[in-house]
Amino acid sequence: MRQFFLIILFSFLAIAEIQAQIADWIKTQTKENKMEIGFSFESRNSFLLEQSNKLNGLRLHFEFGEYYNAGIGYYDNGFLQKSKTNLSFIGLFQEFLLFKNKKGAGNLSMMMDFGEYGPTENLDPKAFVAYEVMLGGQLNFLKYFFGGAAVGYRLGLINPHRADYKISSPLYQLKVGLHFSEIARSLKK
Repeated sequence: MRQFFLIILFSFLAIAEIQAQIADWIKTQTKENKMEIGFSFESRNSFLLEQSNKLNGLRLHFEFGEYYNAGIGYYDNGFLQKSKTNLSFIGLFQEFLLFKNKKGAGNLSMMMDFGEYGPTENLDPKAFVAYEVMLGGQLNFLKYFFGGAAVGYRLGLINPHRADYKISSPLYQLKVGLHFSEIARSLKK
């Protein structure tokens, strides 16, 4: 029993130390790098009320160098298409670039969601608070194009206790895009 207690104690101390190092790194990134503001459109997929659910969102992000950005986004599944379920939320996010080279990049994204959801016919939507984590990567091809994927999980922190209203679910994202910065550099030459 004593060994078990010591293992738990050292685990909590190690986690606290790692969190302190990450907080120091974020502080360094925000002080040493010039902040740039950007907007983006994002689409992600999840499950809600036992149905596939596509979320579209608009994001305002503050980039501090190429390794860290944070911001706020608004997501809604009825934004561009009709759905049998209603899910809308505001998310506070931060993203960390884990690696980057000429062939691609990998990132870790974390987001706190505050919103409401329920069946479309239901006039009494349920409020929720959730935490999302996604790990993703992208591959660059043909100089100006990239394709990528991300997987993660949404964990409902505060939501109704009915089994059919659980907000927790797996998340996945597929993306294809253009590197506008590379196109701009080519045009300047």
